[in-house]
Amino acid sequence: MTQSPSPEESLTPSADDSIEVEAWKSWFVGLNPEQQQRAFTTALIGFIATSRELDIQRTLKQEAENLNEQLHHEATHDTLTGALNRRGLEEYLASTEESKAVAVISADATNLKAVNDLYSHERGDEVIVATYNALRKSTRPTDLIARVGGDEFIVVLNGDAGLEEPSSGVVDERRTQTPTNAELIGITTNRISEEIKELLAKDENSDLRSVSFNLAVGGIERQPGTSVQQLLAEAEVAMKQQKDQQHETGGQYRKS
Repeated sequence: MTQSPSPEESLTPSADDSIEVEAWKSWFVGLNPEQQQRAFTTALIGFIATSRELDIQRTLKQEAENLNEQLHHEATHDTLTGALNRRGLEEYLASTEESKAVAVISADATNLKAVNDLYSHERGDEVIVATYNALRKSTRPTDLIARVGGDEFIVVLNGDAGLEEPSSGVVDERRTQTPTNAELIGITTNRISEEIKELLAKDENSDLRSVSFNLAVGGIERQPGTSVQQLLAEAEVAMKQQKDQQHETGGQYRKS
């Protein structure tokens, strides 16, 4: 036996019927006032429920997007310094045109382990942050710095910026022409040298001098067609060559 529809069902057009607007209007006009009120109330309740559902969906979508951004940021950034980590650096280099990221400088903090062992890991963390700040101060705002290991940093020199002032605000006013990529590497490594010397000269950093703490740097130009992994590997080789020179000179930093 076929079950009769409820009064509400009989008064409300089914979505499956695909009733056109004009037909729905004709249907609605044909109802008596009480039926019109019930139909209107039913439609209003459905509209409110749909609106609330859409609001919830939009909120959940935004929260999911925010969470994904947060997780991606945590996965691509160093928690101690706030700089990019190796994954973030590789993503940046892979997505940046070779004409922009023109050179890479590898920097390695020598004898950081001695600082951790003789003083504390907290002191070692302070040194890492101070080293990062020295790198940031000696590079331009458009350059990028990443911490890719416990005592290893990478500086990416962006060539579309010309000879901007470093973050410290100190610039060689004698230079009026845009430097070549090789000159830009030399200028930046010299700035880093001076910043590290100032860092080591401070009275509160006598512990660093006692363990011969230093920063070895080496830079290379980015050649067309060079993969990200090859680029970073070549920069590390250049840095190790500088570190060997430091050992030969009794640990003193030599400018490139």
